[in-house]
Amino acid sequence: KLGDIARNALEESRIATFTSANNPENAFNPLSRGVQTMGRGAQKLAKAFPPLRLIVPFINTPTNLVSFYLDRQFAPVFEGIINPLKAAMGKEIYGSPEARAEALGRVATGTAMTMLVANYVMQGRVTGGGPQDKNQRQVWLAAGNQPYSFQVGENKWVSYSRMDPFASFFGVVADLMEGMADGAEDKDSSFAEDIMTATVMSFSRNIGQKTYLQGFTRMAKVIDNPDTYGEGWVRQMAGTVVPTAFSQ
Repeated sequence: KLGDIARNALEESRIATFTSANNPENAFNPLSRGVQTMGRGAQKLAKAFPPLRLIVPFINTPTNLVSFYLDRQFAPVFEGIINPLKAAMGKEIYGSPEARAEALGRVATGTAMTMLVANYVMQGRVTGGGPQDKNQRQVWLAAGNQPYSFQVGENKWVSYSRMDPFASFFGVVADLMEGMADGAEDKDSSFAEDIMTATVMSFSRNIGQKTYLQGFTRMAKVIDNPDTYGEGWVRQMAGTVVPTAFSQ
């Protein structure tokens, strides 16, 4: 029916523009479902307590962007290995051939993007956040490197930080590889420890540097260290609230 076609077209347009309502049922693995659940809870909290919007002005689209990344980055694990094992044990995983085809598409995307970025990082054509040590970072930057960028031409770097949702593929993989390279130089740590440390570091650095999550990350810093970040945060909030009040 035309009504069904119109509704499906509207929903697909919302998915394509990352504006669909947060819903765990629209996610394809446990990590993504967790993000959607938190997004839906944050929406309800912001509706009940509007001042929260000063700290986290955007909820719906950012959580959808993160879910899009998680659904594809981890598809090779959840939909390429775990789900086929469940299907082999007789559990129904996909309700239709279309759903199965979409799952295979997510597996292919996640695998291809990870391998592509890893190859570019090894060639020195894509960077992560760079060294965290102050002295090493100064040397790294002086050598002409630029954080979270890809190389265009001979000596030109272009930042990919705001090219979401694909920026997350580049940033996490690049930081993971840089972290593992640093861990390999530490003779006191095991390979498993290097992987775990690099994984945690890569995700925390990439999630924290997202512009649409800066309000939340700043608030987290204030709670963790109010003496250092509290005064600056209060000034920033005052700068946001006062102009808004006078504009009414």
